[in-house]
Amino acid sequence: MFFNNAKCDVYIGTGTGKKLMDEIENAKRSVKIVSPFLSPFLVKRLIALHSNGIGVQLITTDTIEDF
Repeated sequence: MFFNNAKCDVYIGTGTGKKLMDEIENAKRSVKIVSPFLSPFLVKRLIALHSNGIGVQLITTDTIEDF
């Protein structure tokens, strides 16, 4: 998908989580995520990727909600 001449993927709907995790796990150089919500599982995976030399950029909130 292109938005303002930027190549990006937008995930919406059923199966989004699995598709997103598959893409993250297969990252070769970098991962960029814009989301107000990050699960503890996702954060752990992103830390592991960063530790393995994959660039990780996040845009999220600084508010933590514990449900």
